[in-house]
Amino acid sequence: MLNPIGKAVLVTSSLAPVAFGYGVAAIAEGRGTSETCRWFVMGAGLTVIAALMPWIARDGSAPIKVKTKGLKNSDKEVLVFLVTYMIPFISKPTFSTEPSLIIIIYVFGVIFISVYHTNMFTFNPMLALFGYHFYEIETEGGMKDLLVSKSVFREQVNDLWIARMAEYVYLEVEEPETCLTQPG
Repeated sequence: MLNPIGKAVLVTSSLAPVAFGYGVAAIAEGRGTSETCRWFVMGAGLTVIAALMPWIARDGSAPIKVKTKGLKNSDKEVLVFLVTYMIPFISKPTFSTEPSLIIIIYVFGVIFISVYHTNMFTFNPMLALFGYHFYEIETEGGMKDLLVSKSVFREQVNDLWIARMAEYVYLEVEEPETCLTQPG
């Protein structure tokens, strides 16, 4: 199980497009290779972390069977994330890719704290890049959680096998050989 750091890693890895955006801005401004590369290396590192997260959750968390009474596609949240990521780049005619360290910490910190503490995490663009889809599921107990899945659900699913990635975030997994069920 990735929790308690799983949520922090999910939020942080979702910021990879921001780092890639700074890299593209550095190229557009004719910045040097070292400055340009640092942004792409940061983005690539966050992408690798995102790629490893489902594997870690699958291996480190005991799968449970959960009964659902609602399933809603959350993939459409990508537009909100992309627009949010691009606002800094379209707000100025020129955008410095050499911001001070305090500005970088502030921007990433505000985004991180906002997403982490409000549980508004509903989409990770890097996981979407690897073919994952995002769903809001409602359990029989009335809880609404985020499901990350390679499956494309076109109708209601009543039973799912899941592994916990973070608080309120689950990964759909294969049915294990030994069965655990969600406590009633």
